[in-house]
Order: sequence, then C-alpha cells, then structure tokens
Amino acid sequence: MNDIIFVARIHNGSLGTCVRVNSFVDGENVIRDWVRDQFGRDITEDENEILVNTGEFYSDEDADNEYTFSLGMLE
Repeated sequence: MNDIIFVARIHNGSLGTCVRVNSFVDGENVIRDWVRDQFGRDITEDENEILVNTGEFYSDEDADNEYTFSLGMLE
C-alpha cells in the first residue's frame, strides 16, 4: 500500500480542509499558499524554517482564531 501525504487546515482545534499532495515539498507550497490566502502575507523566514523542519505552520495572531496548517501521512 502506498503512503498518502496530505495537508490539513485546523481552525480552533477543529479539522477543516484536507488535501492530498504528491510530496512534502508540494505540501509546504500548499501551506505557503494557504497562509497567503488566509493572512494576506507570505510566511516569515522563521515560520518557513519551522515549516521545513516540522511540517507545520501555526498562528495565534488573533486570540479568537488559532490556525494550524500541517503536513501528515497516512500509511
């Protein structure tokens, strides 16, 4: 069975959109696009380093709306 790589959007602890991607690099690019669409900005260098090292983007800029965009794999 082939592993499935996906990106998940989590808002305030609730699972939202999940999309299948072909690679972790493709997933990182999806997350960068989601950040641009959600927050109207590119990710910072520090955020990019975290994304590349952990597969995750997290934002609590607005205390009422916490977002996590995360890479995952189904085996």
